[in-house]
Amino acid sequence: MKKFIVLFLVLILCNCRKKDTVEPSVKGDDVYLYQLVTLDVTGVELTKSEYKATFGKSTIDIIKTDANTLGFVVSPDADLGNTKLVISELNITRHYNVLKPVMTQSADETIGRFIALGDSFWEKQPDIGPDNVYNQFKNYYANHATAEEKEGMAMFYSVNKAAIDQMYPPYEVHISKVVHSR
Repeated sequence: MKKFIVLFLVLILCNCRKKDTVEPSVKGDDVYLYQLVTLDVTGVELTKSEYKATFGKSTIDIIKTDANTLGFVVSPDADLGNTKLVISELNITRHYNVLKPVMTQSADETIGRFIALGDSFWEKQPDIGPDNVYNQFKNYYANHATAEEKEGMAMFYSVNKAAIDQMYPPYEVHISKVVHSR
């Protein structure tokens, strides 16, 4: 009888051990492949300019953009769906829902808008030589980029359009003139 009691206690104890927990699915903010994502970390002391983090299954670099903000770009290879960002060193965990951007125009049409905006801006910059980064980009896009690279560039521009277009002030005024004049 003692053997049965001992066996019974062993079975109970084995069943009462902490089971492997499955983290509940937490839906976070929507983000897109290629998107520059910023995190407000007010209250966290940022002592370095760069931190290592995990985003889903990948190790990524996150950069300090100001005293209270970190930023990273969602890799085009990131898994779609619910994804967790963990910055262990700062004890920060965030959840995201990773989506694939939907292109409503061809890559050439999408980047064409960016190039029209850039041409309008850069032609008024006499001190910038022909080897500036913008002209290098235009040359690479027109003469060397594969169709896959063009698609990636167009997706990057489309999901970060607001931030990129702000580099060319006053955006609202001259982009409509440039686009409609073509």
